[in-house]
Amino acid sequence: MGSLYREIEKFQNDAIISKVWGYEVWHFNTPKLCMKTLVVYPGFACSFHGHLVKYEIFTCLDSGPTNRLYITVGDADERLLKRGEHVTIEAGVKHTFRCEENSSAALLEISTHHREDDSYRDWASHGFMGEKSMEFMGQVGKLKGKR
Repeated sequence: MGSLYREIEKFQNDAIISKVWGYEVWHFNTPKLCMKTLVVYPGFACSFHGHLVKYEIFTCLDSGPTNRLYITVGDADERLLKRGEHVTIEAGVKHTFRCEENSSAALLEISTHHREDDSYRDWASHGFMGEKSMEFMGQVGKLKGKR
């Protein structure tokens, strides 16, 4: 986990937005482009959702033998997204991502401008609060306390 936290600490002026499934570090959201780092807690999944206008590219920053990130785009089967791999999501295509209970992961999102009213969801974000999830959330709390 150390390298992931060092990377996030570089963005001291960026906003950290808590989510059910983890948190987002917002680097910028201009009228044309948005960039965020998404950290997914162990055992959690984001909602199955889409965007009316937003076009997204997700690049996996941290996933591997111990950090496993799965992504589903549209009607496709769920697939493991490995470190350095990316996926493009067109506007109107529903998607979700999740981590297994014993792992966490980080994604870089580069997209068109983010607006909350641009999203629609089929089901809500959710997770399993196992021992690893609680341990990871404690580490995140320590990071937030350094700000």
